[in-house]
Amino acid sequence: MTFNFIEHFDLENALKLCKLCYTRLSKGGVLILFTPNATTPLAIHSIYDDLTHRIGAFTETSIVQLLNLAGFNRIIVCNVKPFGRYDHRIAKKVLKIIEAIVVYITWQLIRLMYLLNGVKALRIVSNDLLAIGYKD
Repeated sequence: MTFNFIEHFDLENALKLCKLCYTRLSKGGVLILFTPNATTPLAIHSIYDDLTHRIGAFTETSIVQLLNLAGFNRIIVCNVKPFGRYDHRIAKKVLKIIEAIVVYITWQLIRLMYLLNGVKALRIVSNDLLAIGYKD
């Protein structure tokens, strides 16, 4: 499992790392990658705010391509919901519900923006994406 790690490699070394992970995994093992999503309006911040990013960020398509080249055949890519602290108080629960609604509406507006511009609607619109590659 990696968190905001793979984007710090150039493409050649990112592929080598994924291939190494694939060869070291047992059958049924998984590689989990958490990385910035290049297709969101906030991607510019993720890509250019950190000079150590070599690739910058991945799209749903490019992370699947990388994992396919490394040998993974079954790959799932998901949205990553914003993290928040867990709290039992009612006010915090209400705020979390409001936050979830705002995030949902924002994601739908991002999808609409792409559709209105003639671009295939995005499935992954969160600031980060989670890719899971399975070794079958």
